[in-house]
Amino acid sequence: MRAVEARTSLSRRTIARKIAAGEFPAPIDVTPTRIAFVEAEVDAWIEEVIARHRRRPAAANGTSSPAR
Repeated sequence: MRAVEARTSLSRRTIARKIAAGEFPAPIDVTPTRIAFVEAEVDAWIEEVIARHRRRPAAANGTSSPAR
């Protein structure tokens, strides 16, 4: 979970909320007390967030001009 938190810059609580809402890839149970995230699924989620951000108009994402 720490690696996913670091990779996404999201807190454990936010990740849990997004999983419950179907907005983030669910982990798999490795053992009854351990979970693991599929790296490719987390990577795809990150790419989706980036793509969604880049599709927004400049005024909506807080920038006034394209980055140089």
